[in-house]
Amino acid sequence: MSEMNESEILPIPDTSPKTTTNTISIEDEAVQKPQAESAPSNIKVGNILNADGLNIVTRCWQPKDTVNIRAILFISHGLAEHAARYDPLAKAFTEVGIMVFAHDHVGHGRSDGERAQILDFLIFSRDVIQHVTTIRNEYPNIPLFLFGHSMGSLIAVDVILQKQELFKGLLLSGMCLKPDPNMIGPTTIFFGKIVAWLAPSIKIKKLDPVGVSRDENEVRKYAEDPLNYTEGIKAGMGASIITRGEAVLPRLGEIHLPTLVFHGGDDTFTFVGNSHLVFNAIQSEDKQIKIWPAARHELHNEIEPDRTQIIQSYVTFIQERI
Repeated sequence: MSEMNESEILPIPDTSPKTTTNTISIEDEAVQKPQAESAPSNIKVGNILNADGLNIVTRCWQPKDTVNIRAILFISHGLAEHAARYDPLAKAFTEVGIMVFAHDHVGHGRSDGERAQILDFLIFSRDVIQHVTTIRNEYPNIPLFLFGHSMGSLIAVDVILQKQELFKGLLLSGMCLKPDPNMIGPTTIFFGKIVAWLAPSIKIKKLDPVGVSRDENEVRKYAEDPLNYTEGIKAGMGASIITRGEAVLPRLGEIHLPTLVFHGGDDTFTFVGNSHLVFNAIQSEDKQIKIWPAARHELHNEIEPDRTQIIQSYVTFIQERI
């Protein structure tokens, strides 16, 4: 799902490469993760080991025709959620011959790592690049697209800035980049850095699931999903997002891929201004932006008719570029 309301983020100073995510919080891990799921036959669940030796649970949604695959889409999910929540969205792509891949980021879903915590944001993009490189090696001639939602959108942009040549296009939903300047200013950030540096695992205000969608059923499913992290967002995680956003911001002009940018007009989790900022900064001649009035954070889980229109827009964007 989503990352925290950016007004709640407590940043910390720039993290160093020697920071590791191998430490597992006993308190967090005391809550048992569910056993391996029994997925439908067209959904392949696997795993890879990342550079830190942590197990990353992978997911592949296969179209009926696995010989004539039209395109491949990699989904980068948001903070506190996991890849299996994208089953309905992935189905829309597989129905038109597009294969979809994703994985649970470190500390999320069934993957290893301290729950919803990372002190070096680059680990996320590093793991995505590792996974995507494996996919590209297996399917070298099939157009590859990248979709990022919420925190996953920042990961996606980070990946593009490192390996743009691998991709045919970029889709961004609920862009996470910087806090709303009307809600958190330089002074708050300064003192927040000190607090988060001293206590990175301190928990901030919990997310209100109501911000997920206007669809009450989707809100209920999110709140009841045992693989979602529903405790207070950790200061260290929020800080890593802020720090990476600051690093990415001046480099947005390096992006020249076809790009689609969507945001909910009533999104209380991520600052809608981020989507305008990204859209204006990237140098692609093929770019689109749409703010969906009254929609909340998870556009692909919104009420009808918006949900169908949004998902079809994603599908069409890829179809028109392959």
